[in-house]
Amino acid sequence: MDKTLLSQCLVLSKLKNIVMKNLSFFIFVNILLCSSFLFANNTSDLTSNGDYAVSNIPVELKKNANAVIRIDNHLFELHSPGTATYIRKYAITILNDKADRYSHFVEGYDKQRKIKNIKGNIYNENGALIRRIKKKEIIDQTAVSGGSLYEDSRIKAIEIIHNVYPYTVEIEFEVKYSGLLIYPSWFPVKNYKIAVENSTYKILIPHDMDFQYRLQNYDAKPIESTSGNNKTYEWTMKNYSALKNEPFSPDAINVLPKLIFSPNKFEYDGHRGNMESWESYGRWMNYLLEGRDVLEEETVQKINQLVNGVESKEEKVRIIYEHLQSKTRYISIQLGIGGLQPFEAKEVDKNGYGDCKALSNYTRAMLKAVGINSYYATIGSGPGHKSIDPSFTFKGYTNHVILCVPIESDTIWLECTSQNQPFGFLGRFTDDRNALLITEDGGKIVRTTRYDQSVNTQLRNATVKIDKTGNAQLNVTTKYKGLQYENVEYQFQRNEKEQKESLYERLDISNMEIEKFNYSQDKNRIPEATEELDLKIKNYASVSGKRVFIPLNILNKTKRIPPKVKDRKTDIVMGYAYIDTDEITYEVPGYFKIEHLPESVDFESDFGSYSASVTKKENKITYVRTIKMNKGTYPPERYDELLDFYKKMVRADKMKLVILEEIRP
Repeated sequence: MDKTLLSQCLVLSKLKNIVMKNLSFFIFVNILLCSSFLFANNTSDLTSNGDYAVSNIPVELKKNANAVIRIDNHLFELHSPGTATYIRKYAITILNDKADRYSHFVEGYDKQRKIKNIKGNIYNENGALIRRIKKKEIIDQTAVSGGSLYEDSRIKAIEIIHNVYPYTVEIEFEVKYSGLLIYPSWFPVKNYKIAVENSTYKILIPHDMDFQYRLQNYDAKPIESTSGNNKTYEWTMKNYSALKNEPFSPDAINVLPKLIFSPNKFEYDGHRGNMESWESYGRWMNYLLEGRDVLEEETVQKINQLVNGVESKEEKVRIIYEHLQSKTRYISIQLGIGGLQPFEAKEVDKNGYGDCKALSNYTRAMLKAVGINSYYATIGSGPGHKSIDPSFTFKGYTNHVILCVPIESDTIWLECTSQNQPFGFLGRFTDDRNALLITEDGGKIVRTTRYDQSVNTQLRNATVKIDKTGNAQLNVTTKYKGLQYENVEYQFQRNEKEQKESLYERLDISNMEIEKFNYSQDKNRIPEATEELDLKIKNYASVSGKRVFIPLNILNKTKRIPPKVKDRKTDIVMGYAYIDTDEITYEVPGYFKIEHLPESVDFESDFGSYSASVTKKENKITYVRTIKMNKGTYPPERYDELLDFYKKMVRADKMKLVILEEIRP
């Protein structure tokens, strides 16, 4: 994991657990900023003279906003491929307590980044200075986290405590870089419900150097000029209204404006490289790997003994992967070039631990020992990461390392940091996105496994006995497969008490008692978990005289319709494709007759499809309900269609069976 992310997360937890509400956005931003921001160009004259008065904010910027960025000025001056100065000065007006988290300052630093000249002020609603931030308020501490063994990262932070709204926080600081893989990026809009009054980004670069940039979700051309020996580029944003986070909105990082930079030539911890293409960057990464996949001869012999007599290449890979899981544990290593270069394989073999880089490289070495070729692969992990863009070489796209093992008929991907991950399964952490393979010939972009709808299944079979008072006795077996396996994967790392508590919370059925439960799993490349439950639900069915009304969908009901949105702005994002099928057989007492058997329901849309049917055989009623949800991105004007689809599902899931008592026993 990137050291900046660890630094930010650690500090936020220590600042009274102030957690970002849209975490995936901030994870990605922190990685891209490479511990980010610093400078001030033409804003140093802003003092307590009323410039920050809330009355000066245009009315349209306050609409839908929890905070308004008054100024945010960045100056990045590159001196050489490995040295630069970055200065940032910003002021943000906090309109209500929902934006308090944006008032805090957190920055990571290490031997490649030195923070200096931190200053801060707090202003009231009228723009009058309340107080200046004192030096003693600046926290300076190690960023070594509980999951790290070696780490040279530290953080500087300021926690702003102020509860009279609105108020404005002004911060300025400077960073000196002595190693650069990523130039500080420009994210003028911090998140949904944040407006921007004025933001600028200026970059100065020597005439004999060049860089790449990519501006997204915003239309602005840089103003170009020359100043001495430097070329200057400047981007500006003024009066940007807040964007609301709507149901099924994209992650903020994918819809809000951003400007990212990448060096053509760089230097990091004394190592020079070229990032003009993914191929050239891959060659530099391969240089960092050279000679680090060597194992002691004793280990090589042991690994070969493990696979002795095994013909299948896939089975050999499985044996070695499970050996890795049994022998090693994950510990982060973030020390200088160690943030990019793995420990030698022989060291991991000796010590039994490593980070994603070291464990992937160690697995690569073990596979090499038995004649199986594999590739170290960098990737962006987690839901907040966009897939690598093949057309723009940018280190910030990646924050994790996995292993790619090509075999004759398929490609096996290995997540080497988990002691519990099923063999060859990636899950939503790294599935269906581009990864950069590091080969001797340079970097090559390939796609990780996509788990299609047909394998992401939740198949449930249940029998339900209803008595004349409406009580229900259930025997339920549910199989979770593919990405839906992750819905219960955590249960295999919990004790029985924790499992039971989780079940009560997840099932959320009134008057329910869990009498018995059991979990088992099949850890294949498409994993499957089986959940077996014996439940008792008091007064599940409602009784009115001689009639009993039985809701047919017990365990997988669509309960809520997404809220209406007027004049929607953002695309509709449906995260992943899956199928849920519930087959529930109800056994009713023989002295009841069926008074009302619901008709079948069947409808579909581009978002998915739904079907439910009810059949009768003697005193058994079988209810079968199947929902298929499609993965995709849809234009905002189709949101009413999605609402209509949900309305139909909610209505159909209220289907009830009515039975009538004829003769009392």
